[in-house]
Amino acid sequence: MCAGFYDDRLRRMSMTKCRAFVFAAVGACVLSAIFAGVWLSNAGAVDEIVLETRINPNTAPAASLMRLPNIGPKRARAIVEYRRAVGGAGRAFEKAEDLAKIKGVGPATVEGVRQWLCFD
Repeated sequence: MCAGFYDDRLRRMSMTKCRAFVFAAVGACVLSAIFAGVWLSNAGAVDEIVLETRINPNTAPAASLMRLPNIGPKRARAIVEYRRAVGGAGRAFEKAEDLAKIKGVGPATVEGVRQWLCFD
């Protein structure tokens, strides 16, 4: 009688573990499908910069400059600092190429931001 009792208990316990495993496996598959679908739907998306107005590097604050492509906080602060240092002699930037005077801003960055700049 004892052997039958333990066998029945082990059988019920293993069924519970089996159900838990199946539930976990199905849940993992569902979550994987959801995340894969989200990833695939965004795979072809291109991050575009949408600016309603052009930015004047002679007057724009650092927060506005950071909206430009490849201009992060460090470069934006460098532009503002350069503008303050040279600003006493007039406008620090006359054309897009003048941004190349800033450390860390090269020709590729200048070309990337050219269409978003104005020098009024």
